[in-house]
Amino acid sequence: MRGLLLLASAAAVAAEPLRADLVLPVTMLAGSTATAAVVLTSADGWHWYWTNPGESGMPPRLTWDLPPGWTAGEPAWPAPRVLTEQGITTYIIERGALLVPLTAPATAAGTAAVGATVAWLACQEICVPGRSRVDGTITMGSATAAPVLAVDLARHPVAPWPEVTPRAVRQPDGTVALSTASGLPGRFIPADEGWLADGAAQPVDLRDGRRVVVLAPAAPDRPLAARLRGVLLTGADPLTIDIPLETTP
Repeated sequence: MRGLLLLASAAAVAAEPLRADLVLPVTMLAGSTATAAVVLTSADGWHWYWTNPGESGMPPRLTWDLPPGWTAGEPAWPAPRVLTEQGITTYIIERGALLVPLTAPATAAGTAAVGATVAWLACQEICVPGRSRVDGTITMGSATAAPVLAVDLARHPVAPWPEVTPRAVRQPDGTVALSTASGLPGRFIPADEGWLADGAAQPVDLRDGRRVVVLAPAAPDRPLAARLRGVLLTGADPLTIDIPLETTP
């Protein structure tokens, strides 16, 4: 957790600032993988943090309690929005679902009890740590999808369509030029903490028919990762960016 936060105890808050719910497929096949959804809903005016919280904050953590042989994969996160207050830039969410792949062993039978402990930091003018236990059951048999609300799925980034063709090139001055062929406007939010400046402006340029967003490093001598990973917020769907970081000749 980076930056400064004003913490308060849960007892100091009149109502719970965040609620966690677990949505599971009703049934699934032994040996298969299905998606569970941990839905986090903030009270009015409150928020929680994305996988990269930015200059302050802490993302939710999931600790699974699964039957023997079951596994839970890494969650897929909804797209955040950018919040800048008192000179601190964070990446926040008010409501959304963490989508987690659950894999059942080939020997699974009957009914499986699935649970998780969700720990979070919810913030408004103060920040309140909290946790909740969520539980459910899955019956082994046929395969059904978890009834996740469309409003939750709509917030999840999608893969760039072919005509977007994103590229990321490290410039001689240390900045990174993220470009798209389609001319999409957007704000880039990095998934990896610490090597891009969260609060820096992202000037936009047009070069060789491609729209370019210029990303500043956190420090001039900061080593950059081999790939640029994150979300490009656009006027339409948010786009998942996971591309090699090229170097100018």
